Amino acid sequence: MFTNLAALLKNKRFLLTLFLLGFVAAVFWSQSRYPELDHKLMMGADTSVQAIGFDVLVEMPDEPTFIRQVYVNTVNWMWTNRKGMAFGLLLGALMMNLLPFLNGLRLQSRVANSGLGILMGAPLGLCVNCSTPVAHGMHESGAKIETMLGAMISSPTLNVIVLTMLFAMFPPWLAFMKIGTTLVFILAVIPLLTRLIKPKFLAADAAEMEILNASSKKNLMVGQPCDTMEDDCDEEGLKEHWAKSAIWVVKTAFLNLWYLVKITVPLMLLAGLLGAIVVTAVPLDSVIRSLPEGRIFSWVSMAVLALIGLFVPAPMTFDVIVGAILFNAGLPIKYVAILLFTLGIFSIYPFMTIWNRISRQVAFSVFGSLLILGVAFGVVANRYQIWDRAQQKKHIIEPFLASAKPPKLNKIEREKQGVPASELLPLLKKDALVPETFTKTDQLQVSRIPFRSPHPAKAETGTMMRHYQQTDFGITEHDNISFHKMIVRNSISRGLSSGDVNRDGWTDFAVTSDAGLALYLNKNGTGFVQQRIEISRFNDKFIVNVAFVDLNNDGWLDIWLSALEEGNFVIYSESGDFSEKNMKPIENHPEAATTVSPGFGDIDRDGKLDIVLGNVSLPAKGDGAAPFQSVRNVWL
Repeated sequence: MFTNLAALLKNKRFLLTLFLLGFVAAVFWSQSRYPELDHKLMMGADTSVQAIGFDVLVEMPDEPTFIRQVYVNTVNWMWTNRKGMAFGLLLGALMMNLLPFLNGLRLQSRVANSGLGILMGAPLGLCVNCSTPVAHGMHESGAKIETMLGAMISSPTLNVIVLTMLFAMFPPWLAFMKIGTTLVFILAVIPLLTRLIKPKFLAADAAEMEILNASSKKNLMVGQPCDTMEDDCDEEGLKEHWAKSAIWVVKTAFLNLWYLVKITVPLMLLAGLLGAIVVTAVPLDSVIRSLPEGRIFSWVSMAVLALIGLFVPAPMTFDVIVGAILFNAGLPIKYVAILLFTLGIFSIYPFMTIWNRISRQVAFSVFGSLLILGVAFGVVANRYQIWDRAQQKKHIIEPFLASAKPPKLNKIEREKQGVPASELLPLLKKDALVPETFTKTDQLQVSRIPFRSPHPAKAETGTMMRHYQQTDFGITEHDNISFHKMIVRNSISRGLSSGDVNRDGWTDFAVTSDAGLALYLNKNGTGFVQQRIEISRFNDKFIVNVAFVDLNNDGWLDIWLSALEEGNFVIYSESGDFSEKNMKPIENHPEAATTVSPGFGDIDRDGKLDIVLGNVSLPAKGDGAAPFQSVRNVWL
């Protein structure tokens, strides 16, 4: 460490370098990094994830080849990391300017050096890939390997926004466990590794420092703070003009930047390509679906997941967002914990740069240690969750169930509601509106039914519209809140369709709910009466959507409906009567849970109505926090 603070604060090169570093960091943090992190915090598990990135520059075609997928994933990964990598290179170059003034910020204790790395890395807000140039810039300018690795690992894992997301999306015990495991690696494992592999590495490190210090003092550090007494300082250097010092800062930063570009950018491009190949050849979702439950295979799967998580060059917050998506989807906690720890903490990119610039022993030891810790983290998280659930059951659930009475849920039996069609239709037919013939030819007859005139008194007083209750018109629908509704969230609402189903000239309507389907016929414009639909299959089922449409072209409106997890159906009208014998299923996409947006029309112009179905799949299993997923629409 430096000893002469007074001389350091007089050094114009140091002050200009410090100012430039602070300016670059402030611009990046305020204009890019922290606004983006804040947006991801707001979006949470709803953040769009594309392979190993977030941003999309090149769209994936519908049926891409393997090479095309690799190309698109590589380009989008680079596009996602463009700002972070640019800042990482600039910051790394400026660190190479700054740290020689501070003698590399080398402390005596390995643990202290690792802790210093946390203090320097956590605020950066860079993913492990973008922090790699910064870490190498620190090491090339004299920082200890513990500081370098501590900064590299803490930047994507211990940033304040990332920690906030971690606690917002996961149980507190899992968040604390991840933070604790990360700190154990940085403050205990890294110092231990550097101690164990010191025969080759530390000797090379010491030799590098001697060359660096000699080069710095000879070529760069004119006027640098001295190591002993202030009187021994280079007074000419301390009195250097600001313009000359600025030229030195810019020139040296450019040379350092070019040096970092040469040693890191080619490997960065290679890492992006390798990561894209891995996620294309072995998509994470397919790996998740094929995870076994057997003890032996479970251990193998955990090791494979940890290996994939450590290999792919994941961007910032990728671990938290993907982990939250999988956690909400009900993936076993042991697998979620492994990906939560391994994704983003390391990757093939820093592995290759450490191998190339420092030591393959260090690269393998860091990768292997994180692999072991990742699997151990999954095992411990799984054991704790089992214990925690047992405690909750013992101290909360069982006492509650023992003292509470079972809830009383009202069950609506639609097949017993309303008036049978055989009784209702003849009664309404008496008040049917008779259309007047308007135009008649051999092939066409046009009829009309006049609208009722508005009441003259109400028109004059301005009270033509007012608020009514449904019971004022004989409608007895229940409200929209039930346990079933809570399960499917608010993304699915009730369906409504209107039309003259009994051909009496009055507009009728059908309404869906989580208690089946209700059909209300218009009573001469004075109110509505419910017509019974005796179909036991839909009794108390969640009907999502309904539509009146004449699908068989017989002049009577049929009922098309979509039931949650039951499929789509059409109930053909038999002169206004709807019964189970006239109900037919309609084919749909096998993964569709329900249809939320149907459309009807003669698309292929063959004289028959076609149907376009806009579907959604099931909500994610688990705690139900994941959104519905769209399913490819179907044209029938």
